[in-house]
Amino acid sequence: MVVCGPGTGDDLEEYLEKVEDLVKETGATIPVIFVLNENTDELKRRLMSFGLSEEWILMPQPGQTVRASELLKAIKKAEEETESDPPVFEDSTPKNELDGTQEKNNQVICVSSSKRGCGCDTMATSLAAHAAEAGLKVAYIDLGEPPCASFHFGVPEPAFVQAPAVYETKWGILVVPGDDVESIFEDVVSKHDVTIVSSPNRLIQLEGSKSVVVLDRDIQIVEITSAQIMNMDPPIIFVNRSSENGKPDAACIFGQKGYEVITADTDTNGCIRALADCKPALTRSPQVAQAVGKLASALRILG
Repeated sequence: MVVCGPGTGDDLEEYLEKVEDLVKETGATIPVIFVLNENTDELKRRLMSFGLSEEWILMPQPGQTVRASELLKAIKKAEEETESDPPVFEDSTPKNELDGTQEKNNQVICVSSSKRGCGCDTMATSLAAHAAEAGLKVAYIDLGEPPCASFHFGVPEPAFVQAPAVYETKWGILVVPGDDVESIFEDVVSKHDVTIVSSPNRLIQLEGSKSVVVLDRDIQIVEITSAQIMNMDPPIIFVNRSSENGKPDAACIFGQKGYEVITADTDTNGCIRALADCKPALTRSPQVAQAVGKLASALRILG
């Protein structure tokens, strides 16, 4: 059983009461794996007072979140010890949850923006890393002009990447196709559980794909994107830097139009640290990791 939380704004005592009831319901017959949002010794002590084993309480390192690989490793160990599949407890709190269920059906996800600078590369590469850490075989097709995913995936001399090119990375293969997309697309998709197609310069939507449109609060981008997506199947709207200068106006605008909207707070320092390490932003930014978790859940990448 997997429990995530407590979420931001949750009443701690209500959360702990819910946890205690849940533990009693299991009858201590299966492990209960806790994924905490904060590294809090006091919360850990309270959970252990319910008779929970310390090894099933996963806590993030300072400034980070619990990695998908850590959770899947804990779930696998639980399955080996109990010889059963642990069910997943879900509540209404938004969370970065990975339940180990993998939908391996050659998914294609288009992540695009009306213009560069909205965070399309940042979110798309982090989404790829999220899927890869969950055990899925991932391909990333970079349609950026110029292609910049190489800066996030640890490719040597990323500024000199030229199409066509294919790179093996820790988070799957990176394909820079140039103008030769159609000839390689079907083959790439057929060999991978998830193929992410990133287009940071212009909006795209491929037949049979899931679509995410990334934008920020800039009013010109909001208006341009509003006009361009009218002819698209409704995509998920991802509003980056949503909390700058007050309430997230862009999120409100698209939410009122009936689109599914996910927002992410600004975390420039975390993103810069990740770029300095040539890694996806979710490895250094808890805010990005949380937002990508919500996005992956909305896309049902893991089933």
